Amino acid sequence: MTSWSSGIWQQITTLQKFQFPWRLLTLAVFFSSVLGGAVIASFSKSSKKIACGVVVFVSLASTFFMWHAQAYSIKPESFYTGIYNGTTDTGESSPIWSVRFMEKRSDAPMQVIEGTASIKQVSRSSTRHFYQIVASQSAKLVENTLYFPGWEVRVDGKSVGVEFQDPAWRGLMTFWVPTGEHQIEVHFKETKLRKMANALSIVGLLLFIL
Repeated sequence: MTSWSSGIWQQITTLQKFQFPWRLLTLAVFFSSVLGGAVIASFSKSSKKIACGVVVFVSLASTFFMWHAQAYSIKPESFYTGIYNGTTDTGESSPIWSVRFMEKRSDAPMQVIEGTASIKQVSRSSTRHFYQIVASQSAKLVENTLYFPGWEVRVDGKSVGVEFQDPAWRGLMTFWVPTGEHQIEVHFKETKLRKMANALSIVGLLLFIL
């Protein structure tokens, strides 16, 4: 926290790998508590009560103004479901088969990349997208959502194969639709592994209650 410790940080490079110095406050808080407890334990019985009372009072008095939020930042739902324009997201949550850093914003949620077709978005949520497609010839489409196990594309209620390794559309879902008018649903559902994990959680909760 002070410039006096800069020499330690420069010489012991392992400390730099903690990324944020305030993470080490965990150690400072723990050992301060242990030290405080050891000091108070050495007091007499009556002095312990006074010392504990003073510590509690000082702790409450010095943090009183931080007991409530100073202000609130109200954001629309689209802020959380759309693209986050911040400096803390560097693509570390992207799957390994995609481009880590977003190269550009997509022009639309779904686009035609081969063939001829018109696309109308019917509705969209974070886990379910509906479209109406009119293809004058067989067309290849890209859903501008990064693929992850659980995503499924249905054309007229039938599941179709999805490609997510197209070099030009890395990580995004591409698929073909035949000529004609179609209803397309892009749905994120639970995988077998997640269903099993959910079941284990429920069983564990029931056992805990019993």
